[in-house]
Amino acid sequence: MVNDMNVDEALHILGFSHMPDEKALKDTYRSLVRRYHPDVSTEADAESRMAQVNEAYLIVMQALSERKKTKPAEQFSISAQSIAMLIEALDHYSVCPAMFRLIYDLKGALSTYYKAVQIGKPELIKTQEPMIKRAYLYLKIFQKVEPTLEVLPEDIRHSFMYRLGEFLAGNHWKDLSKEVNTLLEAYFRAYSLIVSLEGTERVHMPTLPSGGKAEPSPLGTFSAMSISGKIRSFAARLRLLLEPRVFKMPDELLAEVEEIGRQIADLTSLVYMATDLQKRLMKYSYFGPWMNEVKAYITKLVSGAVAIGDKDVDVEGLKLLYRSAVSVLDEMNEVRALAREVASLFFKAHVPYDIQEFVEKVSRGEVFAGKSWSDIPMLLHELRRYLEGVLSLGEVVHEVSALLDSIHEKISCLQCEDIDDAFDALKGRVWGRLSPQVPSTDAFSTMLSELRAIDAFLDVMSLEDCDSVSGVMRGLYSEEMLLRKMGRE
Repeated sequence: MVNDMNVDEALHILGFSHMPDEKALKDTYRSLVRRYHPDVSTEADAESRMAQVNEAYLIVMQALSERKKTKPAEQFSISAQSIAMLIEALDHYSVCPAMFRLIYDLKGALSTYYKAVQIGKPELIKTQEPMIKRAYLYLKIFQKVEPTLEVLPEDIRHSFMYRLGEFLAGNHWKDLSKEVNTLLEAYFRAYSLIVSLEGTERVHMPTLPSGGKAEPSPLGTFSAMSISGKIRSFAARLRLLLEPRVFKMPDELLAEVEEIGRQIADLTSLVYMATDLQKRLMKYSYFGPWMNEVKAYITKLVSGAVAIGDKDVDVEGLKLLYRSAVSVLDEMNEVRALAREVASLFFKAHVPYDIQEFVEKVSRGEVFAGKSWSDIPMLLHELRRYLEGVLSLGEVVHEVSALLDSIHEKISCLQCEDIDDAFDALKGRVWGRLSPQVPSTDAFSTMLSELRAIDAFLDVMSLEDCDSVSGVMRGLYSEEMLLRKMGRE
């Protein structure tokens, strides 16, 4: 563990203005754990705050331990009393065979001391000095880390002390302070993950790494049980790593704990993605083949057929699939909302039923049924362009509808079949330009000037001239032609 934080920063994070005693430090730490632990906190930054609190606690506890130390003597001195006291102090930490051997050697050193005094050769005790110095160093390390471990459960504390004893006695270290701190960090991280997983297992559903309360899985009991099985396997693997006899160097142990943490994060994020997609898909009654494939893979994922950590599982690819599917669904929702607005506009303007029916199908999602994945993005793009174009002509649509009603009213007094046919042709030509098959809805607005001209023409035209009126509505396509006709009349 590399601490970039100094003591003052650590005190500030823990809420102290000066160095506290051990009891106050532990009480404060426990209260902060209850506040910021990701499994109970709803704050967005709970995980990062918890990591800061853990680091600050270790730093302040280390500073307290160093304050207790007395300055070492300039010269290492050995006496029978000091050896006896060392044996008694280390006996409290005789938690592994390596420590048993060390205490046995110390007892031999004590016996050698008495023998050296009896035969008048005290220099014999000097041969035991390296071992006694090493014992003092071990005692200092044990006393330094023991208060830090009090927040851990008894079995994990015992496991750590056992491993530490074997680690020290085996001389598997270069930078002792760094190695011990790395070992501490590995245990704290592993225990934090175990607490999170065991708390999660009780509710049968993993929570997101950012914390928050878990909610029942919408994917069914079988899926939730499968997820719980994965969680139990992660927790079992972590506890196995903490077993004292499974020896690993501190950096190797920490690396494996971090790898399991990444796999847990992958599992929780993938399950979140699966549940989120499942909720979204439940809102649709029509699915294209591509959506059915996504749905099938989700079921496969959460039922355990896809195992997180396997080489065949491309987690980043799954996340890309999720983002792509969510993006399509979000755009689909937006297009359906636009279609509902257009359907309302068409209904009020009395647009022909065939055009209204298409927009209604879009609003219900039926238009996406049977489409392949490659067709969906382009279809959404075209639908959005069409619907937004229609909405931009909202005032024109209403005016066109009013002009058609006015024209129909002015010719309705004539009993002339040709005029009715001509009006139907005109109406079909006008609304046909709002059809989704027309390349651009802009062509619709060009009809407005023609309808205005026809409406004005009917105001001055002799309605008894049935042929002329029919001819105008069948053959008049521009205001200029209308004016020429009016000039001849």
